[in-house]
Amino acid sequence: MKIKKLKILQKYLVHILRREIDPKDLKEKSIIHSKSLGEHFTQPVLQDLYGVEKTDDYSKLDMPLVFALLRNFCENIKPPIRGWDYEPPDDEEIVCADIERIRSMWNKYCDNNYDFRNLDDVSDRMKNKNGTVAVQNNPELQNKAQDEMEDFSEIIEKIQSIKLNPDCTVETSIVITEGIKSALLSLETGNVVICKGAIGCGKTHALKAIQNRSIKTKDGK
Repeated sequence: MKIKKLKILQKYLVHILRREIDPKDLKEKSIIHSKSLGEHFTQPVLQDLYGVEKTDDYSKLDMPLVFALLRNFCENIKPPIRGWDYEPPDDEEIVCADIERIRSMWNKYCDNNYDFRNLDDVSDRMKNKNGTVAVQNNPELQNKAQDEMEDFSEIIEKIQSIKLNPDCTVETSIVITEGIKSALLSLETGNVVICKGAIGCGKTHALKAIQNRSIKTKDGK
C-alpha cells in the first residue's frame, strides 16, 4: 500500500508540471539549458523531452527529469526553506517542500528503506490541492493507465536533485546570443545599430534585448 501511494505521488509531480509550464515555454527553456541537460540525462530521455508537443506528453517523461524540470524551469516553484536536497521541517507544508519529500521518500525506497514518515500527510495535501489523479471511467484509458503503472513499477532509479545552468546569458527572459552581444557592444560607442536578416532569424528578439538594456541603463541598474 505504501509503495502504491508513493507511485501515485510521483504522478502528482507530472500533474504539477502540466499546471506550471506549457509545452512552448518548456521547449524554449530546454534549448537554453541544452548543454546542462545533456550532461545529466541520456539521449533517449532527452528525446522524450524534445518530442513534447502537448501537456499530455509530460506523462512520458522520465521521473528524475520531471523533478529537474520542476526545480529549474517552473518559476512559481521556489526552493524549500532549507533548500533543495534537504529534508523540509514538518511545519513547511507548501508545494516545493512536498516535492522534495516525494523525492526523498522515493530515494529511500530505492535503498529498501520504507520509513516514509510524511507519506500520508503529503498524500492528503496533494489530493486537497490537486484533486485525485485518476483516469475516467473508460476501460481503454484504465487499461492504458494500468500498463503505465506496471512499466513504472519496474523503474527503480533514484531521483537526483540537479541544478541546470543555461548555455548562455539570459537577461529579462531574453537569451543574449553572440549577435546580440555584438549589437550591444556597438551601442556602447555609437547611437545606431542595424539589425538585418531573414524572417525568424531573431531581429525582434535582438531589439527587445536592446530595449531592456536601455531601460536598465536609464534606471541606473
